[in-house]
Amino acid sequence: MPTAICGHSSAVIKEIDSLISKDIEVADEALPQNNMRVENKVKIINKVVTKNKIVYTGIDNTNVLIANFNKCAGATTITLCLAEYISKELGILTSIIEPPIDKPTIFHWMGIKDRLFEASGNNSNGFYSYPHEIFNNNPIKSNMEYSFDNKTFLVPDYQKEPITEWNYDQMIKLINASNLCPINLIDVGSNIEHEAVAGLLPSIDVILVIVDPFITNCVRDNSRLEHILELKNNGYPIHFVVNKWNKAVDDKAFKNYLTCKPLARIPAIDLNLLYRSNFNANIPNSNNDIAEIINGPLNNISSIFINREFFKIDSGKDNNISASDKFSNILKKLKFLRKG
Repeated sequence: MPTAICGHSSAVIKEIDSLISKDIEVADEALPQNNMRVENKVKIINKVVTKNKIVYTGIDNTNVLIANFNKCAGATTITLCLAEYISKELGILTSIIEPPIDKPTIFHWMGIKDRLFEASGNNSNGFYSYPHEIFNNNPIKSNMEYSFDNKTFLVPDYQKEPITEWNYDQMIKLINASNLCPINLIDVGSNIEHEAVAGLLPSIDVILVIVDPFITNCVRDNSRLEHILELKNNGYPIHFVVNKWNKAVDDKAFKNYLTCKPLARIPAIDLNLLYRSNFNANIPNSNNDIAEIINGPLNNISSIFINREFFKIDSGKDNNISASDKFSNILKKLKFLRKG
Protein backbone atom coordinates (compact mmCIF):
# COMPACT_ATOMS: atom_id res chain seq x y z
CA MET A 1 0.00 0.00 0.00
CA PRO A 2 1.41 3.51 -0.86
CA THR A 3 2.91 5.43 2.05
CA ALA A 4 0.72 8.53 1.48
CA ILE A 5 -2.45 6.52 1.76
CA CYS A 6 -1.19 4.72 4.86
CA GLY A 7 -0.38 8.03 6.52
CA HIS A 8 -3.83 9.44 5.62
CA SER A 9 -5.59 6.34 7.03
CA SER A 10 -3.58 6.57 10.24
CA ALA A 11 -4.68 10.16 10.75
CA VAL A 12 -8.33 9.29 10.18
CA ILE A 13 -8.13 6.41 12.66
CA LYS A 14 -6.62 8.70 15.29
CA GLU A 15 -9.40 11.26 14.74
CA ILE A 16 -12.14 8.62 15.08
CA ASP A 17 -10.46 7.24 18.20
CA SER A 18 -10.39 10.74 19.65
CA LEU A 19 -14.11 11.26 19.00
CA ILE A 20 -15.01 7.91 20.57
CA SER A 21 -12.93 8.75 23.64
CA LYS A 22 -14.77 12.07 24.04
CA ASP A 23 -18.16 10.29 23.80
CA ILE A 24 -17.07 7.84 26.49
CA GLU A 25 -15.97 10.70 28.75
CA VAL A 26 -19.34 12.44 28.32
CA ALA A 27 -21.15 9.19 29.03
CA ASP A 28 -19.06 8.67 32.17
CA GLU A 29 -19.91 12.17 33.40
CA ALA A 30 -23.62 11.44 32.86
CA LEU A 31 -23.49 8.33 35.00
CA PRO A 32 -24.88 8.70 38.56
CA GLN A 33 -22.34 9.16 41.28
CA ASN A 34 -21.98 7.01 44.40
CA ASN A 35 -23.28 3.98 42.50
CA MET A 36 -26.81 5.37 42.49
CA ARG A 37 -29.28 3.23 40.53
CA VAL A 38 -31.23 4.82 37.72
CA GLU A 39 -34.64 3.38 36.78
CA ASN A 40 -36.04 4.17 33.36
CA LYS A 41 -39.65 5.35 33.49
CA VAL A 42 -41.59 4.57 30.35
CA LYS A 43 -44.89 6.22 29.51
CA ILE A 44 -46.93 4.37 26.89
CA ILE A 45 -48.90 6.68 24.60
CA ASN A 46 -51.28 5.52 21.92
CA LYS A 47 -49.93 6.77 18.58
CA VAL A 48 -52.06 9.03 16.44
CA VAL A 49 -53.10 7.12 13.33
CA THR A 50 -56.21 9.11 12.43
CA LYS A 51 -56.60 12.82 11.87
CA ASN A 52 -58.21 14.65 14.81
CA LYS A 53 -57.85 11.60 17.03
CA ILE A 54 -57.41 12.25 20.73
CA VAL A 55 -54.39 10.52 22.22
CA TYR A 56 -54.82 9.25 25.78
CA THR A 57 -52.08 8.32 28.17
CA GLY A 58 -52.65 5.46 30.58
CA ILE A 59 -55.41 3.76 28.59
CA ASP A 60 -55.21 0.80 26.25
CA ASN A 61 -57.45 0.15 23.27
CA THR A 62 -60.15 -2.11 24.68
CA ASN A 63 -62.91 -4.24 23.16
CA VAL A 64 -65.87 -4.85 25.47
CA LEU A 65 -68.51 -7.29 24.26
CA ILE A 66 -71.99 -7.00 25.79
CA ALA A 67 -74.47 -9.86 25.45
CA ASN A 68 -77.81 -10.92 26.89
CA PHE A 69 -78.05 -14.04 29.00
CA ASN A 70 -81.82 -14.17 28.56
CA LYS A 71 -84.02 -12.49 25.96
CA CYS A 72 -84.49 -8.72 26.41
CA ALA A 73 -82.19 -8.63 29.46
CA GLY A 74 -81.02 -5.18 28.35
CA ALA A 75 -77.70 -5.55 26.49
CA THR A 76 -78.45 -2.61 24.21
CA THR A 77 -79.62 -0.42 27.10
CA ILE A 78 -76.49 -1.22 29.11
CA THR A 79 -74.27 -0.66 26.04
CA LEU A 80 -75.69 2.82 25.50
CA CYS A 81 -75.69 3.73 29.20
CA LEU A 82 -72.10 2.53 29.63
CA ALA A 83 -71.06 4.58 26.60
CA GLU A 84 -72.82 7.62 28.04
CA TYR A 85 -71.08 7.18 31.39
CA ILE A 86 -67.60 6.67 29.91
CA SER A 87 -67.88 9.51 27.43
CA LYS A 88 -69.62 12.04 29.69
CA GLU A 89 -68.29 11.31 33.17
CA LEU A 90 -64.78 10.14 32.23
CA GLY A 91 -64.35 12.18 29.05
CA ILE A 92 -63.17 9.22 26.97
CA LEU A 93 -64.19 8.80 23.34
CA THR A 94 -66.30 5.67 23.05
CA SER A 95 -67.33 3.66 20.01
CA ILE A 96 -70.68 1.84 19.92
CA ILE A 97 -70.63 -1.14 17.55
CA GLU A 98 -73.73 -3.11 16.58
CA PRO A 99 -73.17 -6.04 14.22
CA PRO A 100 -76.13 -6.79 11.91
CA ILE A 101 -77.00 -10.18 13.39
CA ASP A 102 -80.51 -9.22 14.47
CA LYS A 103 -82.72 -6.40 13.29
CA PRO A 104 -80.78 -3.14 13.90
CA THR A 105 -81.84 -1.19 16.99
CA ILE A 106 -79.41 1.59 17.83
CA PHE A 107 -79.78 3.66 14.64
CA HIS A 108 -83.49 4.08 15.37
CA TRP A 109 -83.09 4.34 19.17
CA MET A 110 -80.68 7.27 18.83
CA GLY A 111 -82.84 9.01 16.21
CA ILE A 112 -79.86 9.22 13.88
CA LYS A 113 -82.07 9.82 10.84
CA ASP A 114 -83.66 12.89 12.47
CA ARG A 115 -80.31 14.12 13.83
CA LEU A 116 -78.83 13.99 10.33
CA PHE A 117 -81.89 15.72 8.90
CA GLU A 118 -81.62 18.56 11.44
CA ALA A 119 -77.86 18.89 10.97
CA SER A 120 -77.99 19.05 7.18
CA GLY A 121 -81.26 20.92 6.72
CA ASN A 122 -82.98 18.37 4.52
CA ASN A 123 -80.57 15.48 3.93
CA SER A 124 -80.87 12.36 6.07
CA ASN A 125 -78.76 10.16 3.77
CA GLY A 126 -75.34 11.18 5.08
CA PHE A 127 -74.88 8.19 7.36
CA TYR A 128 -72.04 5.83 6.46
CA SER A 129 -73.25 2.33 7.37
CA TYR A 130 -70.06 0.37 8.02
CA PRO A 131 -71.87 -3.00 8.26
CA HIS A 132 -73.48 -2.52 4.84
CA GLU A 133 -70.19 -1.46 3.26
CA ILE A 134 -68.50 -4.55 4.69
CA PHE A 135 -71.39 -6.83 3.67
CA ASN A 136 -71.19 -5.51 0.10
CA ASN A 137 -67.39 -5.99 0.01
CA ASN A 138 -66.78 -2.30 -0.58
CA PRO A 139 -63.45 -0.71 0.39
CA ILE A 140 -63.85 1.01 3.76
CA LYS A 141 -63.46 4.77 3.61
CA SER A 142 -61.54 6.47 6.41
CA ASN A 143 -62.88 9.18 8.73
CA MET A 144 -66.52 8.33 8.02
CA GLU A 145 -67.56 7.75 11.63
CA TYR A 146 -70.84 9.34 12.71
CA SER A 147 -70.16 10.98 16.07
CA PHE A 148 -71.84 13.17 18.65
CA ASP A 149 -71.52 13.73 22.40
CA ASN A 150 -68.07 12.07 22.50
CA LYS A 151 -69.46 8.84 21.04
CA THR A 152 -69.21 7.26 17.59
CA PHE A 153 -71.73 4.86 16.07
CA LEU A 154 -70.68 1.96 13.86
CA VAL A 155 -74.16 0.54 13.47
CA PRO A 156 -76.37 -0.61 10.57
CA ASP A 157 -78.68 1.88 8.91
CA TYR A 158 -82.14 0.34 9.33
CA GLN A 159 -83.34 2.30 6.26
CA LYS A 160 -81.19 0.12 4.01
CA GLU A 161 -81.86 -3.43 2.88
CA PRO A 162 -81.50 -5.92 5.77
CA ILE A 163 -78.19 -7.77 5.96
CA THR A 164 -79.05 -11.46 5.68
CA GLU A 165 -75.72 -13.07 6.59
CA TRP A 166 -72.89 -12.13 8.88
CA ASN A 167 -69.74 -14.13 9.57
CA TYR A 168 -66.59 -13.96 11.68
CA ASP A 169 -64.43 -12.28 8.99
CA GLN A 170 -67.03 -9.54 8.57
CA MET A 171 -67.19 -9.11 12.34
CA ILE A 172 -63.43 -8.59 12.53
CA LYS A 173 -63.59 -6.02 9.72
CA LEU A 174 -66.33 -4.11 11.53
CA ILE A 175 -64.45 -3.95 14.82
CA ASN A 176 -61.28 -2.82 13.08
CA ALA A 177 -63.01 -0.44 10.66
CA SER A 178 -62.26 2.57 12.86
CA ASN A 179 -59.51 3.33 15.36
CA LEU A 180 -60.84 6.71 16.42
CA CYS A 181 -61.85 5.59 19.93
CA PRO A 182 -59.85 3.68 22.55
CA ILE A 183 -62.99 1.96 23.93
CA ASN A 184 -65.20 -0.20 21.71
CA LEU A 185 -68.52 -1.38 23.15
CA ILE A 186 -69.87 -4.23 21.01
CA ASP A 187 -73.57 -4.98 21.45
CA VAL A 188 -74.37 -8.52 20.25
CA GLY A 189 -77.80 -8.78 21.89
CA SER A 190 -78.84 -12.39 22.49
CA ASN A 191 -76.33 -13.78 20.00
CA ILE A 192 -73.36 -14.83 22.11
CA GLU A 193 -73.57 -18.29 20.56
CA HIS A 194 -73.71 -17.00 16.97
CA GLU A 195 -70.75 -18.25 14.90
CA ALA A 196 -69.56 -14.69 14.18
CA VAL A 197 -69.53 -13.91 17.90
CA ALA A 198 -68.21 -17.23 19.19
CA GLY A 199 -65.11 -16.93 17.01
CA LEU A 200 -64.51 -13.42 18.29
CA LEU A 201 -64.61 -14.21 22.02
CA PRO A 202 -60.95 -15.27 22.45
CA SER A 203 -59.78 -11.82 21.31
CA ILE A 204 -62.18 -9.80 23.47
CA ASP A 205 -60.82 -7.96 26.53
CA VAL A 206 -64.01 -7.96 28.60
CA ILE A 207 -67.27 -9.90 28.15
CA LEU A 208 -70.32 -8.57 29.99
CA VAL A 209 -73.27 -10.96 30.22
CA ILE A 210 -76.46 -9.09 31.09
CA VAL A 211 -78.99 -11.00 33.18
CA ASP A 212 -82.64 -10.20 33.83
CA PRO A 213 -83.32 -11.73 37.28
CA PHE A 214 -86.86 -12.80 36.32
CA ILE A 215 -86.24 -16.35 37.44
CA THR A 216 -88.65 -18.08 35.03
CA ASN A 217 -86.75 -16.68 32.04
CA CYS A 218 -83.44 -17.61 33.66
CA VAL A 219 -84.43 -21.24 34.20
CA ARG A 220 -85.67 -21.44 30.62
CA ASP A 221 -82.12 -20.60 29.48
CA ASN A 222 -80.26 -22.98 31.82
CA SER A 223 -78.37 -24.57 28.92
CA ARG A 224 -77.00 -21.15 27.94
CA LEU A 225 -75.89 -20.56 31.53
CA GLU A 226 -73.98 -23.85 31.47
CA HIS A 227 -72.28 -22.78 28.23
CA ILE A 228 -71.33 -19.35 29.58
CA LEU A 229 -70.00 -20.80 32.85
CA GLU A 230 -67.92 -23.29 30.88
CA LEU A 231 -66.37 -20.41 28.92
CA LYS A 232 -65.74 -18.53 32.17
CA ASN A 233 -64.07 -21.57 33.75
CA ASN A 234 -61.88 -21.86 30.68
CA GLY A 235 -60.47 -18.38 31.27
CA TYR A 236 -62.70 -16.16 29.17
CA PRO A 237 -63.02 -12.68 30.80
CA ILE A 238 -66.75 -13.08 31.52
CA HIS A 239 -68.56 -10.96 34.11
CA PHE A 240 -72.25 -11.14 34.96
CA VAL A 241 -74.18 -7.88 35.26
CA VAL A 242 -77.66 -8.16 36.73
CA ASN A 243 -80.04 -5.65 35.17
CA LYS A 244 -83.47 -4.58 36.48
CA TRP A 245 -82.41 -5.42 40.03
CA ASN A 246 -85.12 -4.88 42.65
CA LYS A 247 -85.89 -5.75 46.27
CA ALA A 248 -88.04 -8.73 45.30
CA VAL A 249 -84.94 -10.61 44.09
CA ASP A 250 -83.28 -12.80 46.72
CA ASP A 251 -79.65 -11.70 46.57
CA LYS A 252 -78.13 -14.86 48.05
CA ALA A 253 -80.33 -17.26 46.09
CA PHE A 254 -79.64 -15.49 42.80
CA LYS A 255 -75.89 -15.46 43.44
CA ASN A 256 -76.06 -19.21 44.10
CA TYR A 257 -77.95 -19.66 40.84
CA LEU A 258 -75.19 -17.88 38.88
CA THR A 259 -72.58 -19.73 41.00
CA CYS A 260 -70.61 -16.46 41.28
CA LYS A 261 -70.98 -12.90 42.49
CA PRO A 262 -72.19 -10.49 39.79
CA LEU A 263 -69.84 -7.68 38.82
CA ALA A 264 -72.67 -5.16 39.26
CA ARG A 265 -76.40 -4.85 39.83
CA ILE A 266 -78.21 -2.23 37.76
CA PRO A 267 -81.35 -1.13 39.64
CA ALA A 268 -84.67 -1.30 37.84
CA ILE A 269 -85.46 2.05 36.24
CA ASP A 270 -88.87 3.69 36.48
CA LEU A 271 -90.56 2.80 33.20
CA ASN A 272 -91.92 6.33 32.89
CA LEU A 273 -88.37 7.69 32.78
CA LEU A 274 -87.08 4.89 30.56
CA TYR A 275 -89.87 5.19 28.00
CA ARG A 276 -89.59 8.98 27.92
CA SER A 277 -85.87 8.74 27.16
CA ASN A 278 -86.50 6.24 24.40
CA PHE A 279 -89.35 8.28 22.92
CA ASN A 280 -87.04 11.32 22.80
CA ALA A 281 -84.19 9.28 21.25
CA ASN A 282 -81.96 9.80 24.28
CA ILE A 283 -79.70 7.45 26.19
CA PRO A 284 -81.41 6.78 29.56
CA ASN A 285 -78.68 8.11 31.85
CA SER A 286 -78.44 11.36 29.93
CA ASN A 287 -81.39 12.04 32.25
CA ASN A 288 -79.98 13.12 35.64
CA ASP A 289 -82.62 11.21 37.60
CA ILE A 290 -81.64 7.96 35.89
CA ALA A 291 -77.92 8.78 36.10
CA GLU A 292 -78.16 9.07 39.88
CA ILE A 293 -79.59 5.56 40.03
CA ILE A 294 -77.30 3.65 37.67
CA ASN A 295 -74.02 5.56 37.32
CA GLY A 296 -72.64 3.93 40.49
CA PRO A 297 -72.87 0.39 39.05
CA LEU A 298 -71.62 1.67 35.68
CA ASN A 299 -68.59 3.06 37.51
CA ASN A 300 -67.90 -0.41 38.95
CA ILE A 301 -68.18 -1.98 35.50
CA SER A 302 -65.94 0.48 33.68
CA SER A 303 -63.31 0.39 36.44
CA ILE A 304 -62.29 -3.14 35.43
CA PHE A 305 -60.96 -1.95 32.06
CA ILE A 306 -60.23 1.78 32.60
CA ASN A 307 -57.41 3.02 34.82
CA ARG A 308 -58.57 4.50 38.13
CA GLU A 309 -56.85 7.82 37.43
CA PHE A 310 -59.67 8.63 35.02
CA PHE A 311 -62.32 8.52 37.73
CA LYS A 312 -63.62 11.21 40.05
CA ILE A 313 -62.51 11.05 43.66
CA ASP A 314 -65.10 12.75 45.86
CA SER A 315 -63.53 12.67 49.30
CA GLY A 316 -62.29 15.18 51.86
CA LYS A 317 -61.80 18.64 50.44
CA ASP A 318 -62.96 17.47 47.01
CA ASN A 319 -66.55 17.56 48.30
CA ASN A 320 -66.35 21.35 48.37
CA ILE A 321 -65.14 21.66 44.79
CA SER A 322 -67.65 22.94 42.26
CA ALA A 323 -68.89 20.67 39.49
CA SER A 324 -67.04 22.72 36.85
CA ASP A 325 -63.79 22.49 38.80
CA LYS A 326 -64.20 18.74 39.22
CA PHE A 327 -64.68 18.36 35.49
CA SER A 328 -61.62 20.53 34.88
CA ASN A 329 -59.61 18.26 37.17
CA ILE A 330 -60.74 15.22 35.20
CA LEU A 331 -59.60 16.81 31.96
CA LYS A 332 -56.20 17.49 33.48
CA LYS A 333 -55.92 13.84 34.51
CA LEU A 334 -56.76 12.72 30.97
CA LYS A 335 -53.67 14.52 29.60
CA PHE A 336 -54.98 14.29 26.10
CA LEU A 337 -53.51 15.93 23.01
CA ARG A 338 -55.41 16.84 19.87
CA LYS A 339 -53.74 16.62 16.48
CA GLY A 340 -55.34 18.71 13.77
